Amino acid sequence: MRFHFNKRKAEGIMEQLEIQSQRLGRNTEEKERLLQNVKDGWKLLNQQLKELAVCQEEESSMLEEYDRRTMEMLDQIADLWQYERYAKREYEKCEERILDMIADI
Repeated sequence: MRFHFNKRKAEGIMEQLEIQSQRLGRNTEEKERLLQNVKDGWKLLNQQLKELAVCQEEESSMLEEYDRRTMEMLDQIADLWQYERYAKREYEKCEERILDMIADI
């Protein structure tokens, strides 16, 4: 059996191998680029989640302060309302005394 070397066919095969090698290289580069994009995306997401946690903590603190101040104001309003009722009763007592004094005159 005789082996016949076909130079043109061998060059074609070599060209095909070179093209496939370049494609593989581009695919590998593309995969590496995409992988880096994913890693960068995760880093950005983690940073944003940390910032969100800080914002939620600040918001929670602000809401607690708001609730505390609201309760203080409600307590003050209740105190003022009781004082107003007391003052009104005292005024009515004074008014009665004055009317009694006038009636005695």
